[in-house]
Amino acid sequence: MSDRNDLAVTIYQSVLDGYGDAINLNEFNRYLPFFELPHVFETFEGRVTIETAEQLRRVFDSLQTNMSVSGVRNLERTCAMAQFDGPETIKGVHDTNWRDASGTVKESYTGLCTLRRSDNQWRVAESQFAEEDTCRPTLVLRDLMQDHPSLKFRKTIV
Repeated sequence: MSDRNDLAVTIYQSVLDGYGDAINLNEFNRYLPFFELPHVFETFEGRVTIETAEQLRRVFDSLQTNMSVSGVRNLERTCAMAQFDGPETIKGVHDTNWRDASGTVKESYTGLCTLRRSDNQWRVAESQFAEEDTCRPTLVLRDLMQDHPSLKFRKTIV
């Protein structure tokens, strides 16, 4: 791997760790700075553009509720591959494991993210998950589109 790709992996993993810690600690104020707004969130269920911090808060709250109901206590993410796509963009792939209180993996899936640098900070601009319809990102997206119509999430048909 080249030094440049090593740097992309390091940056990508750092962003994963930062917003993963915020999820594990249930701290939205730590979560928010890791996301570019608007943010595109996509699964086989559909694609939404999250345009405001209020909408991102709904994503976060839905995720926390889903974790609580399913008995999941924390997540861990590992960058599998990342590379620069220009000086201000990194595209990468990561694996996610959700664990219960005993440390047993309850769910695993792979995600793809696009990071963009703005104001000298790397942020997640796009998240994509191509997994089963019971996968946590799909459940969160379904919740957003069904239970929060007043937020007017923009669903994009691809």
